[in-house]
Amino acid sequence: MVGANINGGAPVAFDLNVNPVNPPEAGRWTGTGAAYHHDAHIVNYTSGPYAGREILFGFSEGRGVDILDVTDKGNMFLLSRTSYPGVDYCHQGWTTPDRKFLYVNDELDEGDPGVPTTRTLIFNIEDLSSPQFVGTFTTGEQSRDHNLYIDECVMFEANYSSGLRVVNIANPLVPVEVGYYDTFPENSSVNFDGAWSNYPFFPSGTVIVSDIDRGLFVLDVSDALAASALLGSLDFEFATPLPQMINPLSSPDVEISLTGRCNGVHKPNTGLLHYDLGDGFTAVPMTSNGPDQYTASLPPALCGQEISYYFSAETEGGQTVTNPGDAPNTVYTATILDSSKVVFADDFDSNEGWTTGPDTASTGTFLRGDPVGTGAQPENDHTPTGSGFCMYTATNPGGSQGTDDVDGGTVIVTSPLFDLGAGDARVSYYRWFYERDTGGDDGYVAEISNNNGGSWTTVESLSPGGGGWEHVQFNVSEFVVPTSQMRLRFKATDGPASGDIVEVAIDDVLITQAECDPQSADLTGDSTVDLEDFALMQQCYTGEGSCLCYPALYGPLVGNACAAADIDLDGDVDGQDYAAWEAGLVGP
Repeated sequence: MVGANINGGAPVAFDLNVNPVNPPEAGRWTGTGAAYHHDAHIVNYTSGPYAGREILFGFSEGRGVDILDVTDKGNMFLLSRTSYPGVDYCHQGWTTPDRKFLYVNDELDEGDPGVPTTRTLIFNIEDLSSPQFVGTFTTGEQSRDHNLYIDECVMFEANYSSGLRVVNIANPLVPVEVGYYDTFPENSSVNFDGAWSNYPFFPSGTVIVSDIDRGLFVLDVSDALAASALLGSLDFEFATPLPQMINPLSSPDVEISLTGRCNGVHKPNTGLLHYDLGDGFTAVPMTSNGPDQYTASLPPALCGQEISYYFSAETEGGQTVTNPGDAPNTVYTATILDSSKVVFADDFDSNEGWTTGPDTASTGTFLRGDPVGTGAQPENDHTPTGSGFCMYTATNPGGSQGTDDVDGGTVIVTSPLFDLGAGDARVSYYRWFYERDTGGDDGYVAEISNNNGGSWTTVESLSPGGGGWEHVQFNVSEFVVPTSQMRLRFKATDGPASGDIVEVAIDDVLITQAECDPQSADLTGDSTVDLEDFALMQQCYTGEGSCLCYPALYGPLVGNACAAADIDLDGDVDGQDYAAWEAGLVGP
C-alpha cells in the first residue's frame, strides 16, 4: 500500500495469507530516503540477474521514480531514485513484459515550459540500480497523461481530456499510436476532465475506461489491436560483442541474426549498416547470409578516428526497425586503434587529488563520498562496482532535497594535472545535473584547460537539468590543443532567485589515447624493404596533413599503394614515413 495516511505515504506491506479481511502489517519502508509514493507497480522477477526478487517501482511526486527491493517485507531498501528533465508530479507507470523498459506518466508536467503536449516518459531499467531516462512519447495532444497499462506489445493510456490512447510499443523507444477513443470530445487541453483510468487485461480483449465526467465506458479495441499487429518489430542478435576498438585499415565483420517480435516478419535483403566518420551517416547494404542473417563490415579508417554506427532492417509490414531502437539519436561507437593507453582514470573510490574552490556559494561545496538520495541528488554513484563514491555537491542530511544544495553562488571542483603531450585524447565521464530554477540564473558548466588553469574553454553548459546519470564523451582537440598541462573542472551555480535547487555529481572520469602500431615498411609485400619500396613511396608522396591517400578517409583501401605507404597511419605520406622506411631498409 502506498499513498496512505500511515508511514507518510511510503510503501507498507500487509499479509493477506494470514487474514484477508483484516491483514496484519508485514513490513514498511522506513530506510534512507523513504518517501510518499503516489502509486506503485510491483513485479516478481523470474529470470535474469534479479530472478527471485520482488521489485517495487514507486512514483514519488517531485522526486521521480523510486525502485525498491521489497522481497523481504521487513527489510525493504532503495535500489535507486531517478529524476528526469522537467519532473513535476511523477504519478504512475508500468513495465514492459521483458522488464527492459518502464513507461511513466507525470500528471502535472503538461503545460510546463518545454512540455507543450502530452508527454510519456521512457526509462531503460535493465540495471535497476541505475535506470536511464531514454526518451519520451507524445500523442500530439495537449491533455495530461494519467494511468497507463501495458499488455504485451500495446500500451493503453487514459489521458484525461483526450480519452483512451492505444499505442504500439513493439519498438519501445519509438511508440506508434494505433487507435483512440475520446471520452471527452469537447476539447483536448490541460485540465482534469475525461478519462481517468482503464483496465485492458480482460481475456475478451474488451477495455473499460473510467471517465470523471461521464462514468464507465466499455470499449471494443479490436481494430486498434489489428492495426498494432501489422506493425511488428525485429530483434537484432549479435554473434559476438560489438567492437569498441578497430584496428586501422581493417574491416571487422559483425554477424547479425534477426527474429520477429510482436508479429514482426523480416523483409529479406533490407538490412543496412549506417556509419559516420565525422561527415554524416552513410548507409550501405549488409551482406545477406541466408534467411534473417546478415554480415556487416565496418569501414577502415585512420588511427584515432571514432566511428559511429547503427543497423536497420524492414518488416514485411513496412516498418523500419533500427538497432539501437532510437537510432540515430543513440548509436554504437568504436575507436580506430590497436590499443588504448589510459592517461587518467578516477571512479572516486579513492582520493586522486581533485581540488575544490574558489567557491562563492554559501552551501553545496563539492565533496567525494556516498551521496544521500533525494529527488535532486543521486542515491548511488554510477560505478557498477566499488565503494559507491562519486564527486557531488554536498550531502543532504535526512534526504531533504533543499538542504545543503548549492545556494547563492558557484562551487567548483578541478582535476589534477594530466599530460597529453603525446597527442589527442578521448575524455569520458558520467554527469548528474539537477536544477529546479525559478529565476533563470542557475546552471552547470564543464571546462577544460591546456595551460594548467591559466584559461578555460567550455565543454558543455546546461540549464535546466532533470537529474539522472548521463554519459559525456569528447575529443580534447575539439576544444583545445592537447598539451602536457591539461586540467578539467566542473562548476555548479545557483543564482540570487529564491526557491531554486541545484545539484551536480561527477563519476567515472576516464581519459584515454589511441595507440596504433606502424605498418610495415615493406610496401610491395615482397618480404624485403628496399628501393622498390622507396620508389613506390615517392609516387605516393602527399605531404604532411594532406590525407590524400585516404579518399574521404574511408574509401576502399585494398590494393591502395598510397595507403600502404602511410607507414605511421597518420593519414598522409610524408617525411616521417620516409624515416620509417629508412629504418627498415635492408636491401639495395
